Amino acid sequence: MNFGEECIELIATVLSSLHGGREDNMTVSTCIVIDSACDLPADFIRQNGIEILPIGIRYEGQFFSDDRNEAKTVALYRDNFDKRGIDAESVPYDVEQITKLLASRVAPKYDNALIITITATRSPIFDNARKAVFLNLQRFKQARRDAGLEEFFSIRVLDSETLFTGQAILVHEAVRLVREEGLSLNKLTSPLEALRGRIYAYLIPRDLYFVHKRGKKKGENSISWMSYKIGSMMDVKPIIQAHRGETEAIMKASGFDAALKKLLEHAMRQIKQGLATPVIAISYAGDLRDMESNPLVNQFIDYTKKNGIKVLLSVMSTTAAINVGTGSFSLAFAAG
Repeated sequence: MNFGEECIELIATVLSSLHGGREDNMTVSTCIVIDSACDLPADFIRQNGIEILPIGIRYEGQFFSDDRNEAKTVALYRDNFDKRGIDAESVPYDVEQITKLLASRVAPKYDNALIITITATRSPIFDNARKAVFLNLQRFKQARRDAGLEEFFSIRVLDSETLFTGQAILVHEAVRLVREEGLSLNKLTSPLEALRGRIYAYLIPRDLYFVHKRGKKKGENSISWMSYKIGSMMDVKPIIQAHRGETEAIMKASGFDAALKKLLEHAMRQIKQGLATPVIAISYAGDLRDMESNPLVNQFIDYTKKNGIKVLLSVMSTTAAINVGTGSFSLAFAAG
């Protein structure tokens, strides 16, 4: 973050607090906003009133928004996506698009809002959302006046510093702090910032060619050309870790099932050592019935239940699959 960006962050926070003076009143409402790369179950999103910030997708000459529609996403996975989607790309919402969404769907309904985004090291969504908040507080206040509400409105933007299922862990805790502990927006950010440093998200790609080609196109080098060539010849699957905004391949195994077994065993060891929050997030780039019938996954879920750990199982977002490919598997937890 450079000096100019730090100034924007500081001023946006101060202005948001000044214009949101009612946030310590326990009768006000708080909305959690996530971008569509966050892998959470549809039921959890709906039951907790979470708002989705879509991500644009360009695919085969068409443009559509990834709004975490699981049925549409699974249909895309079945549509030879890995063969046809190598040139697809995600297009994050710009400042004006984010502003319009907040003014139409968030400000007129809630007194406070917290936007939790995919890591800023992999996407401009965090910076765009922060600028939207800084530049357009008056538009949000006007939207509230138009809705017959008092103009007081407070909004913050938080970089999750993680990806996909990692985001889900942070959002789950944000929801708990708001719904169960009644934390105000002023008091919400600090525990979430502490938790995000403990979050470890993992990815097992099914197809190294897809990940290597997509990564090369975006300047990402978690899987080098040499690793791709050797891995393809020997069916070696890497386990990629995302932590504090950085990604790297930390383990490998011969074949997808062997990599999956190794990752689940790693997660079980961490459960024994302790988690910062009793939640595991899992996502799969395909039909969830494939995971529900997978004996390794079933054994792992049985283990989590015996240890009082909640599992959030969801379809991996279209945005994620564009970058990692159909059949990929992701898991995340917050280490104790």
